[in-house]
Amino acid sequence: MTSILKNTKISKKEKNINHLKVCVLILSFFIFKVIISDWECFKAGLFGTF
Repeated sequence: MTSILKNTKISKKEKNINHLKVCVLILSFFIFKVIISDWECFKAGLFGTF
């Protein structure tokens, strides 16, 4: 029983990596949302035309 629990327990390193992935995912989602909402401004800045 204890060996099964040890195998399924997530190590601290894996937990930190998963936490980092979630943070990056949330950050990228917000950045993507801002780009989509300000698409005209983003396009103008990208191509240098206003």
